[in-house]
Amino acid sequence: GFDNINMDIIVGLPGEGIEEIEITCREIAKLKPESFTVHGMSIKRASKLHEAIINNKYFNKVALEELDKMFNHTRKTAEQLGMIPYYLYRQKNMVGNMENIGYTNKGLECIYNIKIMEENQTIIALGADAATKVVFPEENRIERFANLKDVGEYVKRIDELISGKIALLDTAFKI
Repeated sequence: GFDNINMDIIVGLPGEGIEEIEITCREIAKLKPESFTVHGMSIKRASKLHEAIINNKYFNKVALEELDKMFNHTRKTAEQLGMIPYYLYRQKNMVGNMENIGYTNKGLECIYNIKIMEENQTIIALGADAATKVVFPEENRIERFANLKDVGEYVKRIDELISGKIALLDTAFKI
């Protein structure tokens, strides 16, 4: 079996409050994962929810105060499980101006997560709307290759996308 289980939760989903987070955290505590990540909901610009939030149709001041309580509850759960925070990052358009925090048991920190946060890890991404990120450490630069978002266009132009991605990877790995 697996000896290092991670669980992810999203705080700030519409319709969820402190009660739902308390239930989720109780279940996490019962399962005793080696790590868990708390994500603040990030609203994508193209989503219908984005405009509603911008226009204050969701998340008023009371909801923001509850959001703070929800994040605090996840932190307390991590502490009760003996976990420490080991990475933190922020995204655009996060509800309540919060952050994403990775908690883990000491000694079980995920090197991949740390390298991703430090932006010194090449990522090869596949599929529509996925973005490959190639790190050139000797030049202190990062180059991205984004796949098309539209699935139909992605499939139609797959050969072109594969060629472009291979060309980028060839420059990085000098194949």
